[in-house]
Amino acid sequence: MKHEVVFCLCAILLFSISCNDSGVSTDGPAGSQPVGSMLLRFAAAPPGIITVTAKLSRPSYPDRILNLALSDSTASGSFDDVPVGRWHLAIDAKDTTGTVRYSGETDVDVHPGATSNVSLQLLPTTGRIVIVVSWGTPSHDPSLLLYYPFNGNANDESGHNHHGTVNAVTLVADRFGNPNRAFLFNGFSSYVNAGTDTALNPRNALTISVWIKYNGGFNYRHIFTKWDIVDGVNERTYAVGIHPTNRLRFTISRDGTDASAVSVLDSSVLSVTGNWIHVAATWNGGTMRLYKNGIEVGSGFINGMARSPNTRTAVGGILGRNGDPPLYMFNGAIDDIRLYSRALTQQEVQDLCSAGN
Repeated sequence: MKHEVVFCLCAILLFSISCNDSGVSTDGPAGSQPVGSMLLRFAAAPPGIITVTAKLSRPSYPDRILNLALSDSTASGSFDDVPVGRWHLAIDAKDTTGTVRYSGETDVDVHPGATSNVSLQLLPTTGRIVIVVSWGTPSHDPSLLLYYPFNGNANDESGHNHHGTVNAVTLVADRFGNPNRAFLFNGFSSYVNAGTDTALNPRNALTISVWIKYNGGFNYRHIFTKWDIVDGVNERTYAVGIHPTNRLRFTISRDGTDASAVSVLDSSVLSVTGNWIHVAATWNGGTMRLYKNGIEVGSGFINGMARSPNTRTAVGGILGRNGDPPLYMFNGAIDDIRLYSRALTQQEVQDLCSAGN
């Protein structure tokens, strides 16, 4: 029985990028021409699929082969130094016996300084992979729903225009010492309201990534939420924050209404105050994970997540519905918040943690 799944692949065309390529040299008849790179990202593979093989081919050039091992149904890798022009891309997804369960192929144009976003859909009836190619900029990961770099404002730089409304925040230096590049939250009235757009309600997977400098407190302190604490009103989705005992906490609601119908993942007791740390929470449709500075500090399981169409997405606390008072407000600085509609791999989390360092 075939399974249906959607894979995402980004081909970032740059003149230099880190290499995971297992192919051979691309010196060919046009070896002096400009080159680009392809970054492949696969997510939500069906049960039993453990490897994905990608092959780039082109007349008069050696084939390029990339073998990716899946972890938690995801994988990533790259082709580097690919001469610009039209290449043939073939994808095979294999099970535990090495049998090809899904296949697909298409032509992909490599352009210098551009990005190719490729969506791969595995068809359950035929076993084919349908590949759709579009072009954008490297910052526009199609799974990135919201991105607040807080560069002097609360503008969303994901390309989706979920611009935030700020209240009682103060601009401060970021983790690199750059002035006015992060927001300081006072612990009782500061927040950023990202609104109630249903696009910020990923149903099948998600990742929340954020940098924080926590000043401490005696109650729950929430970093990023789409949550309400009122029972029976279908207003709960997800929340990431800090427990009073200095544990990171990641919460997902299974039905949106009942305070007991939630999955709570706590880390062990951690050093979370006084310094900038990177926090990430991922959910792949089953497993929840928490990371501190790129290291996994907790995991658990949940099957299904609720949708909260009227609850405001918030940075720095719980806003709930319009008219609700803010609750459990964050005390400290926050920067570089990202919300994805997929579960990033640990390597991708580590890449975000080390970005710019």
